[in-house]
Amino acid sequence: MPESGPRGSPARAGFSLSQKVFSRASGIHLVLLVCLPHAWVQVRAPGLVERAVHACFPMCWRARPKITFGPTAYIPPVWLEEDFEMNASFRPPVVAFRSERFDLRKLNYFARIVELGSISRASAELHVAQPALSKSMRCLEFDLRTSLLERSSKGVRPTRAGEKLYAHCKIVFHQLELARSEIQGSLEEPTGSVTIGIPYSVNLILAAPLLRETLVRFPAIELQIVEEHSCSIAVHLMSNSIDVGIMVREGNLNPAIQAHDLVEEEFLLVRSSQGAERPDEAVRLEDVVDRPLILAKGQLRTMVEERFARRALRLAAVREIETFSMIPQCVEAGIGEAILPAGWISALGQTRTICTSFEEATMNRRLAICHTASRPLSYAALCVKDLVRQIAAGLIETGQWHSARMMAGPAAPVRTARR
Repeated sequence: MPESGPRGSPARAGFSLSQKVFSRASGIHLVLLVCLPHAWVQVRAPGLVERAVHACFPMCWRARPKITFGPTAYIPPVWLEEDFEMNASFRPPVVAFRSERFDLRKLNYFARIVELGSISRASAELHVAQPALSKSMRCLEFDLRTSLLERSSKGVRPTRAGEKLYAHCKIVFHQLELARSEIQGSLEEPTGSVTIGIPYSVNLILAAPLLRETLVRFPAIELQIVEEHSCSIAVHLMSNSIDVGIMVREGNLNPAIQAHDLVEEEFLLVRSSQGAERPDEAVRLEDVVDRPLILAKGQLRTMVEERFARRALRLAAVREIETFSMIPQCVEAGIGEAILPAGWISALGQTRTICTSFEEATMNRRLAICHTASRPLSYAALCVKDLVRQIAAGLIETGQWHSARMMAGPAAPVRTARR
């Protein structure tokens, strides 16, 4: 490439390149990148590169631009099509200005685009012009030096890097909400949204009292209840989809989940009241092993079979049902007998069935209230967590949750909204 001086008119090196230069109030900061059609490389000749910049941009010579030779970078092809005019017969060096560091505003834009799957829908919801939103995403991609969104006729979806960034966005926004909640918590009543996961077998006895007491004590808390299997609640906790979860504490939990024991409840044998003999007398596992049993699908069946296996017993006939609400109907119809947790049976009320305890002390399960150790709870979530323990203790004390006992856990201070 020919030499060029500070006052001379430099040669153009035989190619045409748009002299579209973006200036900043603090000065001109350039990042020089060499872009190939299907790859990207790092410039290793600063002296030659400086002369190339001056050859392409003579107006920049007097401004004495600061040229930064950073690590290898990537510019999505769509940027080149929109921001630069290049001669197709030659692949020139590309000069682009270094953008600002990404901020919370850009992260919020990105998160909403991912959640809605459309830039136009995010534009309408955020009340931001679509070109400005697209430009913010390009700046964010430039800052991270990777593509974050895949655009198609059906909308947009995150790339693998975009999925990682979205996960971090949720953590960042949660931490900000937590900071606001902790600062204002000592001055105001608890506010905000709290999502709690409750297993199917516990939801029937606990959900309604929890909703009622939350409305009475903490009217500013927006409580959302997710009904799932216990193993699914653990997944939701790890993905930060829920704040608090009630889980069956069976075996070793994920070390990233912090669990506090809540309730220990018995498994009961549920039989039809027609022709039942000695309904109040406890039964042994050996007496049940040959009977046709109806068990709920999933973790509950696994727990029951494991307790029989400890006594070297194997159930002869098992009918598996996924929906808990169908089990009492099947028992009343004489299809079989069922083994269910005491809390779920307590919430059913009057049915044409009878419940019998087992002689074996192992026929029980423990429930724990959990949250992720790496994600501190907001003040509102702490209030809901304490309220769950208070409600469970009240149900057991009044006999509404029979064949259960409270387990030792952290002291739950009585919190009420300030008036």
